[in-house]
Amino acid sequence: GNNTLKVPRSMHKINRRSVIQNMLAAGAHDNGFVFVKGGESSCRHDSDHEDVFRQESNFHYLFGVAEPDCFGGFALGTSQSVLFVPKLPEVYATWMGPIASKEDFKRKYEVDEVCYVDEIASFVAGLTPSTVYVYSGVNSDSK
Repeated sequence: GNNTLKVPRSMHKINRRSVIQNMLAAGAHDNGFVFVKGGESSCRHDSDHEDVFRQESNFHYLFGVAEPDCFGGFALGTSQSVLFVPKLPEVYATWMGPIASKEDFKRKYEVDEVCYVDEIASFVAGLTPSTVYVYSGVNSDSK
């Protein structure tokens, strides 16, 4: 809320570096790439009413992104971070206001690069990582 402490975006960069250090210490390939999926938007009962969105917790920890339908990643050897955002049609602005640019997302979330979701495959292929690490499974604390 408005009266809570502000969390600096740099905290998420520190969190990513900590994950990198832990993964490398555990034997992950230093030419690897970590790929994380954010939370998905949903609508109620086949209508145009959007449910209240809550970001996927691990994605929020690593990137601090508030918007739905995003992905993120970072290179283990260089710590280079990338945020993948949906490419919204121009008509979206008619109902929802101005559409944020890739530069807007880059500035807001302090990542090294921003690409559109439809560019994920070509971006990752261009890195030629030895391994792509993906988060999957159920949090053991949630069982």
